Amino acid sequence: MTVALPLLLLFAARSASADPCERRLPGPPRPAAFGTGDADFGSTPAACPHFAASLAGRGTALVDTPDFYGTLLGEVVAGGAYAFGDDLWLTASITAVEWRFAQSATIAATQTDLGPATLAAHFTSVEADRVRVAPFLRALLPTGTRYRYAVRGGVEPGLAAAVDPGAGLRATAGLSTPVAATVLGDRELWDAAGRLSADLAWAPWTWFEGAAGFELRAGNHPDGALESVSAAAALRFAPWRSLGLDLAGVLPLAGSDRTDLRVLLGANWIFGRGPAQ
Repeated sequence: MTVALPLLLLFAARSASADPCERRLPGPPRPAAFGTGDADFGSTPAACPHFAASLAGRGTALVDTPDFYGTLLGEVVAGGAYAFGDDLWLTASITAVEWRFAQSATIAATQTDLGPATLAAHFTSVEADRVRVAPFLRALLPTGTRYRYAVRGGVEPGLAAAVDPGAGLRATAGLSTPVAATVLGDRELWDAAGRLSADLAWAPWTWFEGAAGFELRAGNHPDGALESVSAAAALRFAPWRSLGLDLAGVLPLAGSDRTDLRVLLGANWIFGRGPAQ
């Protein structure tokens, strides 16, 4: 799981000088995969400081035809980023609306809640020609109303990198270990996972970018240590000034995660880079 990031750094070191945080579209380079956990918990963030606001609709589907069971999840996630300089910035996300539908052989049910929130601090540790590496620490905050009698929170240390391979390409990679606990009275349920992501994006024009990548996740899931190997793709558009529109999908290919498909339709407004820029 630690191979992709060093290979990207080695490739970048052999290339000519360039800023990995600049791209043809507004905003910093970002992975193709979006957050698959609670309010971006367990996801790779951008490795570059920026000011931004975002709003996204997300959908998740799981259909188990043989057992006549399925679930649908719809979310509205709001987020933002604030840079204090070129070496420190904060990001935050909250699931403002979380809608769930479950169908079994005999029962159908829906539930609408306020979802969880996350807050993360990001630090620049490596800033060189064609590469930037930024450790981060993200907290999962128990703002959700899904659990009536329990509280869920967590912490995620990680590392994000942005690399400029040249030719209009931008590569991103991330490593993190999200750890969460659900507490009900004197009982605790812990889940932890190690995750790796690697993505490559290409922007042939100033108004369009395509991205693709993968994510590997392994942890203590009761159905198996390999939770998921997922492919991701994104189409990004910049129709006006600093406005960006995203259409993305994540397809789990293997592992204990039974999800069939995750999709995202989002908008983001980029205010700029850190003050030092």
